[in-house]
Amino acid sequence: MPMADNETWATREWIFGVATHSTATYYLVNGYSKRRNPKPGQRLYFQHIDGGVYKVAGKECNGDPARETFVARDPKQIPREVLQELAQDLVTRLARAAGSTQRLRAEIKKQRIDFHRLSPEMQEAFKPYFGPAH
Repeated sequence: MPMADNETWATREWIFGVATHSTATYYLVNGYSKRRNPKPGQRLYFQHIDGGVYKVAGKECNGDPARETFVARDPKQIPREVLQELAQDLVTRLARAAGSTQRLRAEIKKQRIDFHRLSPEMQEAFKPYFGPAH
């Protein structure tokens, strides 16, 4: 989805998880920006954007970097249930994108993702994908 495009920046972000709690909807996103160089005729260049967790409530939208959100785990900012739901939705979407739960398990193994470095919510959601298949 396009985000706040202007003359200098064009940003694209994809939704990797959604959770609804009370009157707010939370989005786990990641993407990139294309920035135009200041001199005319120069090409666009890409800048990776660290994933974020956005909270949308009414006409307000705010957020923080996803890593920070899952490390801080501040229930005053984002309830634990929301973090759990975002993590579970992420796993569901990744398995669908990989083509199957077996393919996701293989990709996690191939990338040597350290289970112990994941937040408790991510560990809970990803636990079935670490270790041997059942």
